[in-house]
Amino acid sequence: MTHVRTLKITNAAGRVWDCMRPDGFMYQPEGFGIGKDNEYIRSGIAYEKIEDVSAQKQIAFKMVFKDYSVYKEFAEFARRTPLVLGYMP
Repeated sequence: MTHVRTLKITNAAGRVWDCMRPDGFMYQPEGFGIGKDNEYIRSGIAYEKIEDVSAQKQIAFKMVFKDYSVYKEFAEFARRTPLVLGYMP
C-alpha cells in the first residue's frame, strides 16, 4: 500500500511515530505552511507593501486509535516534548 503523503512525529527522545500506521493514524491535518500577514499603504492609485510578516500557522489534526493500548502507547510517546511533525507530500 502506498500513501500520497508521509506524516511522522518525532519526540524529544528521538523516537518516531508513523502517523500513517493503521492502528494509530492521523487524519484531517490543518495548518501546514506559512501564514502571511502583510501591511500595505495606499500610494496614489496603487498600494505599496510596508511590512512582510511570515508566521507559522497553528497545526491541528485528529488521531484514531485501534484500541486503548495503542492510545496509551501514543500518550507515553507524546509526553516527551517537544514534538516535531515531519511532512512529506
